[in-house]
Amino acid sequence: MVINGYNLISDLQNTNSGFSKWTFATKNGKDYFIKELLNPVFPTDRSIMTDEMFSDKVRYCLEYEERFRRFYNTINRASKGNLVRIVEFFRDGSKYYIVTEKIESESINVELIPTLPMRQKLLLLKTIARGFYDLHSNGIVHFDVKLSNILIQKTHRQNLTAKIIDFDSGFFNGDVFEDRELGGDLTYLAPETFLRLYGEDVCPNEKADIFALGLVFHEYFCGCLPKFSEEFE
Repeated sequence: MVINGYNLISDLQNTNSGFSKWTFATKNGKDYFIKELLNPVFPTDRSIMTDEMFSDKVRYCLEYEERFRRFYNTINRASKGNLVRIVEFFRDGSKYYIVTEKIESESINVELIPTLPMRQKLLLLKTIARGFYDLHSNGIVHFDVKLSNILIQKTHRQNLTAKIIDFDSGFFNGDVFEDRELGGDLTYLAPETFLRLYGEDVCPNEKADIFALGLVFHEYFCGCLPKFSEEFE
């Protein structure tokens, strides 16, 4: 299957991908990661909806395109190497696609990271923190910080470094959005995000990333998430 010149090496799958499907692809001799978004869907058959509904859906999709082109361009400008750059964002038919470079990451058990020398662990954490500093300094909130969205690599000196991926749930700091647009993994959601979901007048920002990053760093140091008491007074 070919999409916009990208030759898919397997069928699109939705393993660990939430509201999207993905696979690897090749184009002009290079390897890529390609993701098909399940939402929004650009309307292509106006016979099944009223003119007003069709126009509303088209307008929403065009606004979505404009917003995320700016969003991904900002990420690319912010990247100093640890933020995976977006190669292309496009629509093919009714579906939207995101293409990034294929990242070769080590299969490293998180439980092994706490056993590393302190110097190596601190270097890894500083590298990741710098990536999020670059994001936040450019007004970007990732909003889906978790272990699987930080790909670990080994350098030629056998130190660990990282690539931050998957910005689908992200937004510009200060954006106004509806609750249904909030993404992220429930395990790593900050308290203020839950307050927002329960109707409180709270606007999530980059602090949500910092909270989630604290949980990730705890996993890197201890091999597990923090333990919380299930007893409430």
